[in-house]
Amino acid sequence: MAGGMPQRVWFDRWSFGPDAKEDSAGLVETGRALRADLERLKADQGIDESRIVLGGNSMGGGASLFTALSTLAGDEGSLLGLAGVFSLSSWVTTQSSMWATLDKSKEILEADETGARWPPVFMAHGDQDGLIAPAWGEATKKGLEVRGFKVDWLLERGLDHEPGPLGLQKLLVWILSTIPE
Repeated sequence: MAGGMPQRVWFDRWSFGPDAKEDSAGLVETGRALRADLERLKADQGIDESRIVLGGNSMGGGASLFTALSTLAGDEGSLLGLAGVFSLSSWVTTQSSMWATLDKSKEILEADETGARWPPVFMAHGDQDGLIAPAWGEATKKGLEVRGFKVDWLLERGLDHEPGPLGLQKLLVWILSTIPE
């Protein structure tokens, strides 16, 4: 996508669009690296997973959603205990393996008696985003909501593919209200 030039990114994108092919191998590799970072954070700093929010902008937002939500509930490495997940100017393709995993996890959580729950999600998008159409982000939001997620959504007026002041302010308030005392 970069005119044939190599470029360092979270995972490969061969095309853009709501139904674009997913780089499952690249996303899984990114997820392993993010999980390892989270494990180091928990071990080195003693921070409980319930006080960690995972998120990012653009590809980092997509990688965060995929990483946090594509491990089957109950499996080792599941991130259901996170305080929350955020994604700015991003989306998860309809072809993502994440959706099937979420459907299986939903069944597991519905039968779970320990009170396990999905982490809350915050998503923000510029209404003038010329790289990732706001409708793709909104489709991701709706896909999460129909699976039982609480998603706080902000469509920021006049904003392209970048975090905006209102979105960052709302994200900060959301993080502070999401992390337990």
